[in-house]
Amino acid sequence: MNRRKSDNLQNMIDDIIDKATPWEIKLELADSIAEKYGAKATAHLYSLLESEDGQVRNAAALALKDIKDSTAVDALMRAIHNPQNSQNRSTLVYALSAMDCSAYFSEIVTLTLSPRPDVCGAACDVFFDQGFYVTNEVVQQAIERVTGAKIEHDLKDGLLRRLAEFDEP
Repeated sequence: MNRRKSDNLQNMIDDIIDKATPWEIKLELADSIAEKYGAKATAHLYSLLESEDGQVRNAAALALKDIKDSTAVDALMRAIHNPQNSQNRSTLVYALSAMDCSAYFSEIVTLTLSPRPDVCGAACDVFFDQGFYVTNEVVQQAIERVTGAKIEHDLKDGLLRRLAEFDEP
């Protein structure tokens, strides 16, 4: 790759999109964007979440994680739920761990039930580490979903114990 000097945001974005850019460089660029531009870069990074290239999406998700801008949760959730990304979602879910997902309780519970261990693990990190404000009705629905889920016994027990914490007065 004939790498141009990534001295401004648009050049950095272009280098991330460039298929010839190796993953390691894309990752460095994502780190640099987060460090140098922070929240000013979020709109550009949101558009990268729509890329067909998994490396581009992952680089954008990791930059958004580093920026820790919780307004990115909607864009990440759209990318997570995009059927095109069904086999490449774990980094998108992992990025949520640095953001306030308190308004996404049901979505996070659903992700913990993923048959993909990488997605399940990243979602469990969010579920167990963050606070959520939910009604008893929503908690009961989640308990029913987890109880009926065909998942590993220890995971089910852990999820149900965590859900019981929400059900306490």
